[in-house]
Amino acid sequence: MLEGIRFLPEKELFDALKSDRHIKDYLKKNEHSIFTSSTHVYVDNLRQSFELTNKSSPYISNLLNQCIHSIGSEHFKKYDVRLFLNSDQTLNAACSKYKNSIVISLNAGCIKSLSDDELKFVIGHELGHAIFDHHDLPAYGICNNRGISPSKTIKLMDWSRRAEISADRVGLLCTKDKFSAKSALVKLSTGGIFDPFIQIDEESFLQQLELSKEIDPNDCDLSYSTHPLSPLRVSAISLFS
Repeated sequence: MLEGIRFLPEKELFDALKSDRHIKDYLKKNEHSIFTSSTHVYVDNLRQSFELTNKSSPYISNLLNQCIHSIGSEHFKKYDVRLFLNSDQTLNAACSKYKNSIVISLNAGCIKSLSDDELKFVIGHELGHAIFDHHDLPAYGICNNRGISPSKTIKLMDWSRRAEISADRVGLLCTKDKFSAKSALVKLSTGGIFDPFIQIDEESFLQQLELSKEIDPNDCDLSYSTHPLSPLRVSAISLFS
């Protein structure tokens, strides 16, 4: 089921990059530093964040469990899913892996500004990165390696943007509501401001994307961006749902 959800161009590029000799060499040589980085993220959550468990936060834990059920609990048999809340007021979340744990960090801003369905989209998005093994290809870290050619760097960043589309689709699977998926993405762009001040107007939002294309790429190169433009992500949800 999940293979039918995953953005095929993302998976194809993921497989191609994973089999690339230079990237495989980098991953092998830097295996310890990559593990150390994931350890640092985990320890930072333990020291600076608040873990949301069935006991400490049954409400949010229930949303996480709903996401796991929607995706399929069989995909998490080898994992212990840990959910942490940090004090950052911006709307963002992150996912990492530490040994057999999937570690999701939610900013406080998400809890304050997102509805339950929107939260399920965000949590599902992060789980999507984990179950598709996106962490096996740390694009940003690889790109900082001087031995990687500029053309390969652009491919890695291209894959990183495609990976967000795959993860968004898992988020949509979890929320089961395309409007909530879109409103979550809009809120991520507006810092949580929405109805009654803002309404989703996809046509106008996409027009922003068209206007950006008129700008000379030499003045604003987006080839090294890790995430696709927000209007494109909203459009991708509409096209897939």
